[in-house]
Amino acid sequence: MRKQPGARTVPECGRGIAYIHKKRSSGGRRGKMSKKLAALACSVVILIAIGVGWMNRTANGEANMSSSASNEELRLDIRSSKPLATVMRENVFLLTLTDAQGLPLEHADINAYLVMPSMFCGKIPVEVTETSSGEYRLSGIPVMSGKWNAEIAVTAKSSTLHAAHVFTAK
Repeated sequence: MRKQPGARTVPECGRGIAYIHKKRSSGGRRGKMSKKLAALACSVVILIAIGVGWMNRTANGEANMSSSASNEELRLDIRSSKPLATVMRENVFLLTLTDAQGLPLEHADINAYLVMPSMFCGKIPVEVTETSSGEYRLSGIPVMSGKWNAEIAVTAKSSTLHAAHVFTAK
């Protein structure tokens, strides 16, 4: 039996001397690098998961509180009264309507509906009430959880303006 480099000798009963060979462990430089790469990969995956979760929470968990639309003659600002709409309950949206100079517009013709883009639920009518000069209250009832649009058409000063206010119902 030949002694190989790195082997050590130990006495063996009745047989003389045997050589025990050290096996190269995978824990050398190559093993440490693999552990570092694995830790780095895990860190990256965790950061991506946190980022995706944060974006989903922002996109799905928090409703868009305000929207606006305008053309040459009209400006429309829409605000949700609360961050998340409640399913099968009245939800209020506040609408401010002004002309191009920023003056409030009274007695506008406003048609509004709630629509769920990902489902075919039809158009749910929204009640519109003028509360003061250029201020309107819209109230509607979303019938299921998910992403909704409040679709609004305003006609005033011989001009029509269409807007969609995206909100989430839970």
